[in-house]
Amino acid sequence: MEIAGWILAVVLVVVGIAGTVLPMLPGLPFLFGGLWLMAGLDGYHHVGNITLYILGGLLVIGLLLDYVAGALGAKKVGASKAAIWGSVIGSIVGMFFGLPGMLLGPFVGAAAGEFLTGRDLHQAGKVGIATWIGMIIAAVAKVGVALTMLGTFALAWLI
Repeated sequence: MEIAGWILAVVLVVVGIAGTVLPMLPGLPFLFGGLWLMAGLDGYHHVGNITLYILGGLLVIGLLLDYVAGALGAKKVGASKAAIWGSVIGSIVGMFFGLPGMLLGPFVGAAAGEFLTGRDLHQAGKVGIATWIGMIIAAVAKVGVALTMLGTFALAWLI
């Protein structure tokens, strides 16, 4: 039974790492779950509460990046509140439409929100592009968060 636990933990970590770059997988939660399972299987001898709290904090930061990055990109180019909310709503709705929805949802939401406030199509497009750039930056940061989680776990295990 313990071997099955270790196999599951490794699978969760591998899927978690893959999920940081593949949009349909909740990468960071899987990674966190796999690392926590590894710590538990070890009886928390190498990785204890403090490390798990740090990993949990990194998880929260990574998840927040997914939802606010597009909004921050939109805000950077002077988007209206409607455009910022549109990017957040577009991110959430886009998750249900696979890869195209995840790539286009925040863009379309931000552009629609900006357009609905009466701004011209050029400004709406500018806000949509800034939202998309924010998402790309967040994706890169999410990979960094995953690597930081792995490094923190490895360091705690070795010390």
